[in-house]
Amino acid sequence: MDHIEFAETLEDLNHDCKNHLQLCVRNIGNKGNTSYVNRCTFCGEQIGNAILKSTVETPKALFDVTLKERYWEKRNELFRASVEVNSNGYVHPLPYEDFEKNLNGFISDLSHIDGVNINLINGYLSRYLTHATDVQRNSYKTPFSSEEDLHVWLSFELSRWFYVYPEVHGVGYVNRTKKNVRLDLIIKAKPELISSGFTDKYIGVEIKYLNPGERDGFHKRSSRGIFQALSYWYSGARWNLEGKDVDICTVLFFSDLSFTDERNKLFETIDRHYRKYWSAYLSVANHGNVGELIFDGSSNNYFKWRMDFAQVTYFTGYSNGDLRMGNPNLINKIRIGSTNS
Repeated sequence: MDHIEFAETLEDLNHDCKNHLQLCVRNIGNKGNTSYVNRCTFCGEQIGNAILKSTVETPKALFDVTLKERYWEKRNELFRASVEVNSNGYVHPLPYEDFEKNLNGFISDLSHIDGVNINLINGYLSRYLTHATDVQRNSYKTPFSSEEDLHVWLSFELSRWFYVYPEVHGVGYVNRTKKNVRLDLIIKAKPELISSGFTDKYIGVEIKYLNPGERDGFHKRSSRGIFQALSYWYSGARWNLEGKDVDICTVLFFSDLSFTDERNKLFETIDRHYRKYWSAYLSVANHGNVGELIFDGSSNNYFKWRMDFAQVTYFTGYSNGDLRMGNPNLINKIRIGSTNS
């Protein structure tokens, strides 16, 4: 069709199907059955349901099943051409305004089909976004194979700046009853960090293998892990370290999503609700003196680590040796409901 072949922009393909209707014979299956339908001669879409044959004259035109394919082929070609590619191969994203215009055109085309209304389209879009998000999440592969792998990796990396004590046992209170508890790590800053303002108190680290590519892995494991970190703080536990009982001043959460390269694979999904859940969990945890240990980059190549409490940084250590104090008032908080003092 000339209007498809010679279209130069997406706007050239925008149209109202109702202005291009033609009665056609459409073949059904491979047994010679036919039906009478209206089709749009511009984009090839069937408009409405089959028409009772006794109510109309026999159509002279045969339904062209290739017209719709050619139309969308051209539309996709023009869409790809609407993004700018520079000499380095970098694709500049389509501006939102142009994307919205193209999407509105697509929705307008659909809305002219009998039985299709805006509520149906909204429902389909919602289903598409949910499905696409699940596909992206399920394709995620963590670089670690277990919690033990995370434990070994973190212990080695932190040993440059901290004294690291693994698998520390203690005694705390749960429902006013003494319970034996265990922390994955307790760390204490080396003199270099303390001289830069870092606390000289002990810090607990709870390690969790989330592996969000597994079904329901992210929500169940992350909420459970962060609650576990909270419970260590509110249990009032004392920890047996080298023959003496010690307190911790805060608890940090660490997981296979504590690397910015990894978390962006999950958090930058289509509707980004994973990021919202994560932020909500840590915002609540912050009030219970629980923060997050984050490495900017990947497990193979990071350029700094930081301790964040609800997205506010307590301290940052760079791989080149630089150390930077953030907000010193973020740890050792005591918060429980509303108190009179």
